[in-house]
Amino acid sequence: MVTSEIDKYLQRVSARLNRLPVSDKEEILEEIKNHIHEAVSRREPLQNVLDKLGSPSKLAGSYTAIYDLEKGRFNYISHNISFFLSTGLTSVIVVPLLFILSILLGIAAVVSLIVSVAGMFIDIPGGIILNSMSFTGSSQLIVAIISCVILIILAFMCWKSLLKYLTYVAKRYQRIKLNKK
Repeated sequence: MVTSEIDKYLQRVSARLNRLPVSDKEEILEEIKNHIHEAVSRREPLQNVLDKLGSPSKLAGSYTAIYDLEKGRFNYISHNISFFLSTGLTSVIVVPLLFILSILLGIAAVVSLIVSVAGMFIDIPGGIILNSMSFTGSSQLIVAIISCVILIILAFMCWKSLLKYLTYVAKRYQRIKLNKK
């Protein structure tokens, strides 16, 4: 009976790992299975072990999230957003904030560059005004390029911070659930 309950749990985890390569999937299932057997061998009731691991879909979500992050897949956010948002209050704030900031800063960089290039051909009264200094013509383009680079760097930093945060959350979830140090 114990083996059939473990197998059912592992099958439900396995169903959520179908996007992963077979070798990774087998390794993950073996890790979870070993954890369960170790806990049961210490006389911990099986149901307590499974309850601590949490829902199979959420546990699998932590593994697929890490896989997608490590492979640099952009679409992982849509596949795993429910996992990240359900892992804690900070995720509800941090994930959308960093994601939106990275996109808005990227858009701002592109728009500032487009406007300054357009300003080279269309007379924009006053050009770029920065601390009471007015830039027109080629100096306007130089200021716009510098501001564009700064915005792109900030957008990239927000994006990298988001990826680091998501990786941390997913790995932390696994460590807690599998009692790793």
